[in-house]
Amino acid sequence: MPRLKMFFLLVTNLFVCIILAGCEGKAETLRELSYDVSKKTDNEICIKENGFFTPYLVLTEDYEGCVLLLRKYLLDDTRPFKKNDSHSWSYHDFGAYYEESSIDSFLNKEFIGAIDSKVKESIVLSHVVISSKSNFGTPKRDTHTIPRKIFLLSLTELTGKARGTSAPEGSYLRYFKDDYRRRFASFSNGEACPYWTRQPEFFVSYSVFTMGTRGYSSGGADIGSGVRPAFCLPPSVPVVLSDEAVEGKSVYIMKEEE
Repeated sequence: MPRLKMFFLLVTNLFVCIILAGCEGKAETLRELSYDVSKKTDNEICIKENGFFTPYLVLTEDYEGCVLLLRKYLLDDTRPFKKNDSHSWSYHDFGAYYEESSIDSFLNKEFIGAIDSKVKESIVLSHVVISSKSNFGTPKRDTHTIPRKIFLLSLTELTGKARGTSAPEGSYLRYFKDDYRRRFASFSNGEACPYWTRQPEFFVSYSVFTMGTRGYSSGGADIGSGVRPAFCLPPSVPVVLSDEAVEGKSVYIMKEEE
């Protein structure tokens, strides 16, 4: 009898382990997918852009109390931070000032239109920390917030650094703090490319930090660099694992209302 009892206990425990393994990782809300909750680096959610599902990294559950998503791949085309056909800048052009940049306008007027309407309705209006215009050419390091639905991450959020020629914008995100290689990005075809942050340098009024293929750098606002949009959704957004959204893969998508 003791042996038979032990056998049944082993079988029961094995069955429970199989059930738990099957349930592990099957999130029901967007919050459960976030890196700081799941501790997994491969948790993504696919968002429809122009009718096609695109992967987004689920970085944190606490970006002003909401879940921060970052596009896994850069947009297909590079863009200037601020358009300037003459490629020459005067001090008063303020080409590196994010609130008046071409890239900010593009994200919130054009790119947002590519996002599926149901997702777009759920996007939270975030209060994004940016450097003040009065800092340029001075020792000042003031910041303020602007309301935005779509935005770029800052150098501080990606690396924890502000350098002596810039002001800290936001806080270092744990997802990148735990592994610096996660900062780097590529196009969907695998080609690596530097991409814009929203953070400027102050010694001139047109220099903006970029995240390169090996580290950060800075460049003139008129050059073409990659674009990596970010936005926030409520943590309670329901998600479901789908085998149909992307061929040959099981991916998380937003659950449609029944």
